[in-house]
Amino acid sequence: MPARRSAHESHTSSRQARAIPFTPGGARAAASALSSAVVLAVVNLAAADIAAKKGDLVSVWMAVAFVAGVLLYAAAESWTVARMGAGMEEAIDGLRMRLLERLRHADLFQLERFGETPCSRASRRAARPCP
Repeated sequence: MPARRSAHESHTSSRQARAIPFTPGGARAAASALSSAVVLAVVNLAAADIAAKKGDLVSVWMAVAFVAGVLLYAAAESWTVARMGAGMEEAIDGLRMRLLERLRHADLFQLERFGETPCSRASRRAARPCP
């Protein structure tokens, strides 16, 4: 007879069984985070280097690493923000369509008693067939 597992053991093993998919969006977000960390590290190293040498210039490799990190961060962050904006637009459009569908199936008899509104004029204009 197999040994019984405790609730904690079964919960832990089920958590380990699920894998988080790695998507291209996740890769870009990881690149953004990594490049941000690289920029911060390069700035700290350059500050320490300047303080140690008592000079006012940094080495070429630190400048190149800084510029590369900033460019990678800008590209990854730009894509991430654009994708988030597209996702929000899709969500708002879905919500708008659900609301319009509910309105289409609603009992509008009570609303018709109040008379014409700009909203009802616009919906009637949109419902007309094109000439």
